[in-house]
Amino acid sequence: TTTTATVQPFFEVDVQLAAPNVVLHPSLDEIQECINRSAQAILRCFKTVRDWSLDSLENHVSPPTSSSVVRTFFDRITKDIEIVRVALLLTGCIQGIRNTVQDYLNSFATYDWLWHDDKDLAYVNFMKQSPTLDDFDRKLRSFGEEDTDIATLNDVQNIGALSLRTVSIKSQLRNECYRWKIKFSDNLHSQAKNKLEILTEYIRVTNGKVTREVTDLDSLRFIMKLLVDVRERESSMDMEINPIMDMYRMLESYLPSGFMEKEEID
Repeated sequence: TTTTATVQPFFEVDVQLAAPNVVLHPSLDEIQECINRSAQAILRCFKTVRDWSLDSLENHVSPPTSSSVVRTFFDRITKDIEIVRVALLLTGCIQGIRNTVQDYLNSFATYDWLWHDDKDLAYVNFMKQSPTLDDFDRKLRSFGEEDTDIATLNDVQNIGALSLRTVSIKSQLRNECYRWKIKFSDNLHSQAKNKLEILTEYIRVTNGKVTREVTDLDSLRFIMKLLVDVRERESSMDMEINPIMDMYRMLESYLPSGFMEKEEID
């Protein structure tokens, strides 16, 4: 049975959002520079390692003198075709995958509206259409779907000797999604909160009036009229409450816990 060894990437690189571009940290040029310096350092170190085999051969032929040239392994390896070939491959190894890496970075262009588009302008244009609750629902759902799509991206993308880590850019893109959701939720939340406060205040004031003690005909007449008003309002109460409940259900569904106060949700 033969087994195929899996080639593991040698460099871990972060994919990051540096608006308006998606970049690598460190960059390909920095990685190539690191490889070049490492290759040069490895070769240079052989300048300090004497080639004992040649020394022994020369000493056997003729005794060493003070003017004898000290030979090192550097002289031998720089004349070795295979070693020179590998050194040349190392100095250009990143260039061979540069286009593939750039194509992968370009794949994030599908999300570039998240940081390119103006949130305030997009919201103003949206509100000009006099959006309904269903329109808000579709808009917030689209942000949620985009967030889910980003979350499913691979945390690691291996290309040649590089292991591209996408945790950073995924976090940045999801934060942008969150900001879009907040932008389009603020107005809806304000509407829901304002309507809830008006309704709550009406109930509080009405409850205070109903519990007043009846002491004479005038107070009785006041209570009777109040009860008639409450009965008339009662028929439309569901029409007032249901839209508010729908707004809060929507906000609770698309926004993280803690965005709204507990007292308000209760």
